[in-house]
Amino acid sequence: AKAGLTHVHLLPSYDFGSVPERAENQATIDHGWLASLPSDSDEQQAAVGAIANDDAFNWGYDPVHYGVPEGSYATDPDGSARVVEFRSMVQGLNKIGLRTVCDVVYNHTLSAGPSDGKSVLDKCVPGYYHRRNMDGFYENSTCCNNTASENSMMERLIVDDLVHWARDYKVDG
Repeated sequence: AKAGLTHVHLLPSYDFGSVPERAENQATIDHGWLASLPSDSDEQQAAVGAIANDDAFNWGYDPVHYGVPEGSYATDPDGSARVVEFRSMVQGLNKIGLRTVCDVVYNHTLSAGPSDGKSVLDKCVPGYYHRRNMDGFYENSTCCNNTASENSMMERLIVDDLVHWARDYKVDG
């Protein structure tokens, strides 16, 4: 803050589905071996690409549970640690004069359908929270399963979740 910085902008920090929450379930690579290769090495690119779907690196634009901090950022993804640690982080940033802004994604979810293991909304009210086309298939123009913000309860979920992050986690925007 002393250098003129006013805000910290976090990429999605709610629970997302593309990163295993427990470190032992995340694919890793030998960074020493990787560093020994030329930076433009095809071998280096292939090694990184081979674990890309199972490592701990992702933008987080694949929401599963809105309103819940991502478990892979916590010391323990189970229980209250993710909540306590996120609140502590925001409080710590605030104490040094920085405001916290969170990037959010409400236009889609990672999964949809009542039988998908990472689908949440369709397990509450099947077919309501996601937009479907005239043939009954999920729309996915947003890269994943589009949410139906035109439906009043999806709109309410969005508003309630934004209020939740501001009120309970003290984020500023």
